[in-house]
Amino acid sequence: MKLAEIVMPLLMVRNEEYWLRRVLRPLCAVFGRALLVDTGSTDNTVAEARLYPEVEIITYGVCTPQQLGSLRQEVSATVAARYPLIMQVDGDELYHPRALAALAAYEVTTPVFAGFVQMVTVDQDESGQLYETDDVFSRLAFWPAGDRHDGAYPFEAPQIFQRPEFYVYLPLPPALTAHALHLHRLPRSPHDEQVFMRQEKRFLCALQSKALTRTRLCAIQEYE
Repeated sequence: MKLAEIVMPLLMVRNEEYWLRRVLRPLCAVFGRALLVDTGSTDNTVAEARLYPEVEIITYGVCTPQQLGSLRQEVSATVAARYPLIMQVDGDELYHPRALAALAAYEVTTPVFAGFVQMVTVDQDESGQLYETDDVFSRLAFWPAGDRHDGAYPFEAPQIFQRPEFYVYLPLPPALTAHALHLHRLPRSPHDEQVFMRQEKRFLCALQSKALTRTRLCAIQEYE
């Protein structure tokens, strides 16, 4: 069976209006569905998501970190009732349409696997020009829906992450550096500061305090 037949793209978001339309467009075009869970956005995130009839939207109010951890498990169980696999997509992960097409066509022998994709961090100069950097990394993007999560929000991981024997590194189409652009260093909303730990995660997860080597101009139009 093909991956597209058994997976639900899932986004849990808050204040992602700057990039959300670009993130959703290729997902909807390739998979024809996505589930977006909004946890109290104060910008136009929900309005942006409503532009895509393929996107199912569930809205919550602002949650505490503990509530967000519980909500992640609840949503995972909701997906499991309909699809055996989750594709976790953050609001700052912009997939290339050709990479998504390759993922959708991937032949799955069992839905019990931890599927890794490749991402490259994007940086921005003072004029607003975007660059790919030398920060290319693997990201766990696919796992069995309903899998329990260990750890504390926002750094929980599904239990299968602790089982390297289930790791699958999904194929990357020729001529692509990565499946997706990682936009974590960039502003994502006029209300970024209202999102729990967004600034801290930028420094920790996107190396915002580190000068990354810019490898080439980012051809972001290829991802739209």
